[in-house]
Amino acid sequence: MLGHLFRKKSPSLTRQLEDLRACGVKLFPSATEEALLAECTQDEFAREPYQLVLVTIGDAPPRPENIWHFDTECIEDHGDYARIAKRFAGIAGGDFPLTDVHDFVNVEPRQAWVAFKLYCVDYCWTCKVDDDWVDSRIIFAVRLAPSGAQHGATIHLPRFGARLHHRVF
Repeated sequence: MLGHLFRKKSPSLTRQLEDLRACGVKLFPSATEEALLAECTQDEFAREPYQLVLVTIGDAPPRPENIWHFDTECIEDHGDYARIAKRFAGIAGGDFPLTDVHDFVNVEPRQAWVAFKLYCVDYCWTCKVDDDWVDSRIIFAVRLAPSGAQHGATIHLPRFGARLHHRVF
């Protein structure tokens, strides 16, 4: 009954946009309050602070370089995993320099993989095939050691605790 007295007040839409810019999110000039309010109400942005702003911005072109919201039910043919990997590399802004990205997808016999080079080392991930859903293990976070390739790169697959690691000497 008195729960509303102890709830934190959600930041305004203006504050959310300011905070995202301060965190390094590169918003296009077209990502204004007015444009966002054409998609959702102020109350909706208050109920889901930051997340709804990011989803709304990540859905509509032009998308910022470092934000992407995509439908994970999108694996249908060759090139789909390669497109995802390339987009993640683009989001990383040069800190995840993938080259030679290619994949194989055949949904019927349930076969899929994505391969790429990172710091001149070849990697190939076998992807789980579940109809047209993205294998969520491909949605990875990248953490680079200081000086990037000189010290190595670790690719974390946080949901599954898996890790690929390679040290470059």
